[in-house]
Amino acid sequence: GTGYGGDSSFTTRTPQPDTTVIVAKNGSGSYTTVQAAFRAVPAGYTGKWTIFVKKGIYYEKDTLAAGKVNVALIGEHRDSTVITFDDYGDKYGSGNPGTNGSFTLAIDASDFTAKNITIQNTYAPQTGVSGTQAVALRTQGDRHEYINCNLLGYQDTYYTWGGSGAGRMYHKNCLIEGTVDFIFGRNICVFDSCTIREIRHGGTLTAAATDAPSQFGYVFRNCIIRADSIGYDGKPITTFHLGRPWQNSPRTVFLKSQEPWNLNAAGWMSWNVTPGLYGEYKCSGAGAATAPRVSWSSQLTDSAAAKYSLTNIFSKNSASSNLILFDWMPASASKADDQTVVTSVKHEREEGVVPAAYTLSQNYPNPFNPSTTIRFAVPARSAVRIEIFNVLGQIVTTVADGEFEAGMHRVVWNAETASGMYLYRITAVSMKDPGTKFTETRKLLLVR
Repeated sequence: GTGYGGDSSFTTRTPQPDTTVIVAKNGSGSYTTVQAAFRAVPAGYTGKWTIFVKKGIYYEKDTLAAGKVNVALIGEHRDSTVITFDDYGDKYGSGNPGTNGSFTLAIDASDFTAKNITIQNTYAPQTGVSGTQAVALRTQGDRHEYINCNLLGYQDTYYTWGGSGAGRMYHKNCLIEGTVDFIFGRNICVFDSCTIREIRHGGTLTAAATDAPSQFGYVFRNCIIRADSIGYDGKPITTFHLGRPWQNSPRTVFLKSQEPWNLNAAGWMSWNVTPGLYGEYKCSGAGAATAPRVSWSSQLTDSAAAKYSLTNIFSKNSASSNLILFDWMPASASKADDQTVVTSVKHEREEGVVPAAYTLSQNYPNPFNPSTTIRFAVPARSAVRIEIFNVLGQIVTTVADGEFEAGMHRVVWNAETASGMYLYRITAVSMKDPGTKFTETRKLLLVR
């Protein structure tokens, strides 16, 4: 063809080699602190920079600066590799560091992955103290993945900040807990097969601040919503809400998630703004909507829910942000994850079957690669926990943790671990008679 205009030439950068460094408190690695490892990351590095953190409690306040891209923070074990601090919003009595600066871990760079690690802020709200917001994780940038992580705290645990513009965040098989508005902010976030745990009476799970042009805000898919019977402060938890609208035009939906009995029948609270969309779709459990929620929330139709695939949510056209320049699919997401409200760990109940006793069936298929189904039965509404262990007795993941109605149930484990023999254990406690407890352990074999 015929070209018009001037010629332009440029040279792309040669990809740099993938690099792995080790953080160990005992000095056996490259660094003794996570922050030292963050400081050593070259800005604009084009290879993958992996920071492997050995087991231990790392008491430090850490920031991964903007521009330090392509970093993966991998813990040796989710529950035994802990980054923790205890800052809070008005610690110095002058609004400093404020909510934004109260974090334990701040990720300001794009293309970041965290896996198998706990991020915690231990500061608990104190009577007579103002400004007790205490953030465990604060995020900005685009294309973050958090896989099998614990985000632990009280008020304002997870700040999906988006200070440099709305970014996209993907969470899979994570535990996030707190008291009030403990998942809040501007970023576009998907929570796949996560456990969201309320630990205070009268709390709220979310306080989104979705940009008005964004089609999606917070999307919870196949999650377990859990509220303790007794809160962290010793008071019974008899009510809590899914969220309240904080800023801008917040959009939050819960799709095929389990909702416990102490979820308030209204579902949602009003606050500072009118929400863009607060909705649910085919949620289950004793707290699921059997009566009308507040008038400004909705139960989504099948056609509306069908839009919530990862392809749509993470499309470059789903939001107006200076950070979102191209379509994105998280590396940890499978083809099943990309389908609407279908994830690697899912729960299904077989309708019309009420068993006479607790049972745990052998997984099928067995051996398997990479996914297998675990079936179990509960004769009455029960608190059920199913955990996967390696042969050393170390916990690998939790595939069920919540309240289940009487019936036959099944969960699917999509393993991301090495080949070998594993154990799966069920612990079930009757909600009507806490003295009735059932536990059983079986073996399963993963063959890659």
